[in-house]
Order: sequence, then structure tokens, then C-alpha cells
Amino acid sequence: MEKYAIIAGMAPPRADVPSGIWTKHPDGYYVRYFPSGYSITKVQVYVPKELLANGNRVIYDAAGDIACPANTGSQRLAQTNEPLNANYAAKLVTICNPK
Repeated sequence: MEKYAIIAGMAPPRADVPSGIWTKHPDGYYVRYFPSGYSITKVQVYVPKELLANGNRVIYDAAGDIACPANTGSQRLAQTNEPLNANYAAKLVTICNPK
């Protein structure tokens, strides 16, 4: 898909629009994206202490997000929960009825 969606070659980096700008997610935490090509994006999430008060939990689900760059001429990138270099041979075992 990438070879059809992206023009060959590397575009020169832009200095007029910085990468990694923190944005506030509607759930109250902050997120920023560092894309590396079309298929890999480093995501950083910052959760303020106040959001975790009273035992609250925050679950980040990347599958519902799209990385929208500050530079409106750049590609928007859909996100997934697929880890980089996942080990699919590893299995989780859950004991349902411990005695």
C-alpha cells in the first residue's frame, strides 16, 4: 500500500513546523507523534497526576486515533495498537478457576 500512496524519495525535513507538538486528547491526557516514514510512528503519552486521582485509570487506544501533523500539507497517519517487532510466539495463560 505504501508504494502506491507515497511518492518515491525522501522529502526534505521542514524547519517551519516543529514535530512532536503536544496536543490534549478529549480524554484529558496529552499525546504527541513522531512519524518515521509511512508505516512507523513513535507515540508519547503524558498523563497528568490529577487525571489519575481517586484510582482513575487511563487506557490509551491508538486504534481510534489519527496522527494529524501541524503542517497541513503533511500526511495524516492512522494509528493501530500493533506493536513494533511483536513476538507472536509468546502466549498469555490465564487460570480461570484458581483453587
